[in-house]
Amino acid sequence: MGSFALGYLLGMTFSDTSIPANGYTMDRSDRDMTSEEWAKICADDDKSKGLITSKKEWKAAYEKYLKESKDSKEESYWAAWDNAVKQGVIEKLRNHETGYRFLASSCPNMSQDEQADLIESGELKILAPLDGYNKDGLGVMWTDENREEAKHPIYLQGLEIFKEHIKNKKYRVVS
Repeated sequence: MGSFALGYLLGMTFSDTSIPANGYTMDRSDRDMTSEEWAKICADDDKSKGLITSKKEWKAAYEKYLKESKDSKEESYWAAWDNAVKQGVIEKLRNHETGYRFLASSCPNMSQDEQADLIESGELKILAPLDGYNKDGLGVMWTDENREEAKHPIYLQGLEIFKEHIKNKKYRVVS
């Protein structure tokens, strides 16, 4: 529909310039203002409301939004990834899958259910490979380095290998 027809249907006349499209009716002094004066009033009003008033502010705000959006998506991805790995490991331990256990050398008497409990409580953290790197499989680490089990020489030897993988971004500590 053309603008004349729309205006006619809405009952507006186009000869009266004192009624702008936003519905604000100007008085005589408003119509006599220059566009620069209007721009200053609008800018001052926008600033008082915390609105962006310059191209530089807009660009900075947009770049901040993009960064926060990217960070948020990345955090969401890793939170979901961590949760999936953790739940998968716990499920396999609870189902008593053959050969699926951790700390076999340093804690030979620890059951799969005990390991699942320790992972759920946060006392053990899972060490998971990234990007298809699976040389050493999944691992675990104690969150309390003062535990007796965390001081076992075989555990410490394995932990050093995993720490090197983590440092090289080949493994991740699942939170």
